[in-house]
Amino acid sequence: FAQGISGTSVTICDCNQETLLLSKKFIEGMGIKNRFQFRIGFAHELDVSEYDLVWLAAMIERKAEALRALHQTLR
Repeated sequence: FAQGISGTSVTICDCNQETLLLSKKFIEGMGIKNRFQFRIGFAHELDVSEYDLVWLAAMIERKAEALRALHQTLR
């Protein structure tokens, strides 16, 4: 996995702080935390206009709102 993301940066956004902290611990354990940013919040609040790829979890809250916001802001 770590070799597959070489040269990229990743933003992980979650509205649940506990889940976000678990993600952070997992990434730190892999030794690649310098490539990741962690943000607490909802997907529809994230400005994705500069992103090349957006991957949404299937169980996100307010999915329709998030998809509309992503559609409006993607390049």
